[in-house]
Amino acid sequence: MQTTVALDQRFLDAYHKFLTRYVTSAAAQQYAAQVTQARRQAIFAYRAIADAARGEDVTDAVLTQLLPHADTATNRPQRMDPQQRRPQRRRAPAA
Repeated sequence: MQTTVALDQRFLDAYHKFLTRYVTSAAAQQYAAQVTQARRQAIFAYRAIADAARGEDVTDAVLTQLLPHADTATNRPQRMDPQQRRPQRRRAPAA
């Protein structure tokens, strides 16, 4: 059984490795940029939905715009339309 001191040192070693190898890597920078972009989109979606909620049913907008979802071809058309400043309506697939 490891002592608390040994576990603390293993954590500190792993944390130091994380800081020196990952945080400064291109992958970490790309991830940080993606998080920043996703946050901006979420703020935009929230504000548009809050504006629309003053008289419209916003259930679908909340489900498609604010809840996490996979970035798939099916989900992409349901994103916020910046030109309209409100959520896009779901469109039926072309026959």
